[in-house]
This record gives sequence, structure tokens and C-alpha cells, in this order.
Amino acid sequence: MDDATTAANDLKSAFDDYISIRETLDNCTIGTKEWQEALENVNTTVLKLLSVYPELAKYISTNANGVLVISDEGMSIMKQAANNRVVSA
Repeated sequence: MDDATTAANDLKSAFDDYISIRETLDNCTIGTKEWQEALENVNTTVLKLLSVYPELAKYISTNANGVLVISDEGMSIMKQAANNRVVSA
């Protein structure tokens, strides 16, 4: 695989992981120890993604419960941009 394809696959995998971790948080009761651990996991994951993909910053917000959220639109735009780099490579 070329670098662009690898980068696109890595991004998709990172977003899939984020979605899975968010689903875990969404299934927890707010305020419980389990929820607090899941919250920390989500926020750590988002910060790691941000360190690798700084252009993601404009698609991240914090909700009322302190959860760092990547917008669906942002994930879609980032994936499309990565796919475009594969096509043009």
C-alpha cells in the first residue's frame, strides 16, 4: 500500500475506535465511576487524534458533560479528504 492509502486507512480506523468508545460512554449512567472512566477514555482518544490530525480541531466541541465530541460532519470531511489524497496519489 502507498502512504496515502495507509493514511486513509489509519484515519478510518481511528474514527471507528472513537465511535466505539463514544458508544461505550453513551451506554453508561452519567456520574458513575464507569461513566467517568469512559469519559476519560473518550477525551484521551480525541486528544490523541488531535495531536495526529491538528486540522480536526475545528470539528471538536465540548458538550455540557465535558465530553470532547468530534462532529459527524468533521469525520466525513476528514475521511473524504484522505480518500481524495488516495485517488490523486
